Amino acid sequence: MIYDDEKIFYDCFMCERRFQFGRYVYDGQYVPAWDVNICNRCRQNNWNGIDPAEHPRTVQLLKYRSVPIALNANGRLEIPRGGPPRSISAEKTAEGS
Repeated sequence: MIYDDEKIFYDCFMCERRFQFGRYVYDGQYVPAWDVNICNRCRQNNWNGIDPAEHPRTVQLLKYRSVPIALNANGRLEIPRGGPPRSISAEKTAEGS
């Protein structure tokens, strides 16, 4: 999470770009089932699911975290519902100390 003159930014797991969330701009979500933040652009571009061939990093992360990988009828991985973004790195650092 990055603060920039009262704007709050998070990093998208899929495209690795920053997105704003808060102060009247809500450009992403936190996906608790995967423990990642995803921007609205990536969610919209993958409305019918994530193609594992196009985003192998997502599949690798889910396997690493032992998250069940269930493909839909089109062979794509559906993005679970989300909520407000969370500071992933800060929490991981706190857990390690």
